[in-house]
Amino acid sequence: SGSGGYFGDLKPAQAAVMAYVSQQDDDNPEGIHVGGIQRELGAKFSPQQIKDAIEWLTVEGHLYTTIDDDHVKSTGNT
Repeated sequence: SGSGGYFGDLKPAQAAVMAYVSQQDDDNPEGIHVGGIQRELGAKFSPQQIKDAIEWLTVEGHLYTTIDDDHVKSTGNT
């Protein structure tokens, strides 16, 4: 049944991105760089899976871009 919690309805890559960004959000007012997400999650997911997850999460309103298209923050909507 997966990890459950707030991100239980998301696909594994989406849930992993959300969990990572949510954990880092308070420390980073300008958001998390996409490259940092890929470095952190790259052992489990391909760069394309991570890119697709970030894009989907942004379109669906879970993440938003900040200082540029390569920095994201969580909206808190899960």
